[in-house]
Amino acid sequence: MVRVLPHDRDARAGSAARLLARRNLKANTVKVTHKPDRGWTPKAYREREIPIPVRLVESLKAWKARAKKPCELVFPTAGCNPKLDFLDCLKAAAERAELDKDGFWLHKFRATFATWHLWSGVDLRTVQQWLGPSDMESTMRYLKPSREAKTNHVWSIAELLVTHRIATLGG
Repeated sequence: MVRVLPHDRDARAGSAARLLARRNLKANTVKVTHKPDRGWTPKAYREREIPIPVRLVESLKAWKARAKKPCELVFPTAGCNPKLDFLDCLKAAAERAELDKDGFWLHKFRATFATWHLWSGVDLRTVQQWLGPSDMESTMRYLKPSREAKTNHVWSIAELLVTHRIATLGG
């Protein structure tokens, strides 16, 4: 098993942004578990498995294959310690792409993950289990309605109003 340790220096201790996980490449999952040797515990001590896309699994395998030294971590430092500057790397990548670095933070990936899965039909309770919060309200903070859903909702209301108006006018 290979461990993954993204870290957001601005996140509170124990946050999922400091995810220490194991990836199971056969099942295409990342398992978030307690890591006493690293001084890390998942949010609310909730261990969980999170699905990851096959393309990401393939990219992680390729990344590991290019490593100069063997290390159980996917993104280690030169001394095989957890890399702790993911936020700095993200901001630097945004700058290289000539984007506003202030519009990028690590929890944005978490929100995108939750939103895209909900848009694709995964139920809210399952997304909550993947993210790890104990209450539904915390999960819902990450969610954004799809533009398509908003448009469909507006058209449904307009259709309902028109139908009601025609019915009340006797047409």
